[in-house]
Amino acid sequence: MALQDAAGGSCGSLQSGKAFSQRKPSVRGSLQSEEAFSQRKPSVRESLQSEEAFNEKMQGKRYEGELGMSRHDAAALGVGEEISTGTGELLCWLSCGVAVVTLNKPEKKNALGDILTPALRAVLLILEADDRVRCVMLTGAGNAFCAGGDVSQMGGGSQPQESDRVAALTEKQMTLTHRLYHLKKITIAALPGAAAGAGLSIALACDLRLGSSNAFITTAFRNIGLSGDYGASWFLTRLVGLGQAKALYYSGDRVDALTCQRLGIFNEVFPDETFRSDSFAFAKRIADGPVHALSLMKLNLQTGLEQGLPESLALEAKHLIACSGTDESREAIQAFMQKRPPVFQASAGEDD
Repeated sequence: MALQDAAGGSCGSLQSGKAFSQRKPSVRGSLQSEEAFSQRKPSVRESLQSEEAFNEKMQGKRYEGELGMSRHDAAALGVGEEISTGTGELLCWLSCGVAVVTLNKPEKKNALGDILTPALRAVLLILEADDRVRCVMLTGAGNAFCAGGDVSQMGGGSQPQESDRVAALTEKQMTLTHRLYHLKKITIAALPGAAAGAGLSIALACDLRLGSSNAFITTAFRNIGLSGDYGASWFLTRLVGLGQAKALYYSGDRVDALTCQRLGIFNEVFPDETFRSDSFAFAKRIADGPVHALSLMKLNLQTGLEQGLPESLALEAKHLIACSGTDESREAIQAFMQKRPPVFQASAGEDD
């Protein structure tokens, strides 16, 4: 069975019956509300106990009871194949080639901590190596993306020497935001609400950012007397310029969604009531594209920030020639000649 996208097309990455036969009969990964996440009502599981019931639910009808969402919203909120993260604080679902990774501590605004953050580091490696994953979308449960570090876990107990603390924090940053920034897959941060401190750094490390109309960002570090970490100073200066980045850091002000879009921090802003389904549709459009070529575009663009024009021209030439012999390129050219949309398949073995 294949899930259907917003336009009625099929989800190419989940076409085999095997993926759905292995799917657990719950929709644990659904992101419908903060209350549903915290309570995990069993009636959600009961509503999708069989393949037949699941198929019926996916025929464009409205879900009833606690689900209260459309067929497309269900796909957008993670109905598909669950990928284990080892903890309920981080959820991951693969649907239509999009891996939806959800920070799931809504009672603490999805603050980072000793369980959630290591799980996020680990799942990024898993998703990068999985050829079924064509795009990664990070989001948060409830009405926040991520509030940054859990302040209740800061400053307690005996502290190691300063040099050891610096080395440990550097390693943590390298294995999270540095890894996320350089991930071969295209990454999207979908912000249903606040992104603050290190949570903002995570959003900025993604390739693209989508905001709910209720979303806002704040550097927030000045509010707890800290200078900042996880790379927001590096990411922000490249997005908005040094002057704006300084203003955002020095003031710690909240910046609303439309201002974020004007500044170039958000690529799109969607209405709050349709935010999750709109975000999934956006991510699926990326996943439906020539993802091998997109990964090389990402490398061209990011490397171009750190090198001269001659070096960038040489890198572009190398990557374009590498793309020209791929199945993606052949399909795109054939589709253009036949005046039809291209259909790209998983491009295992075309990683550069």
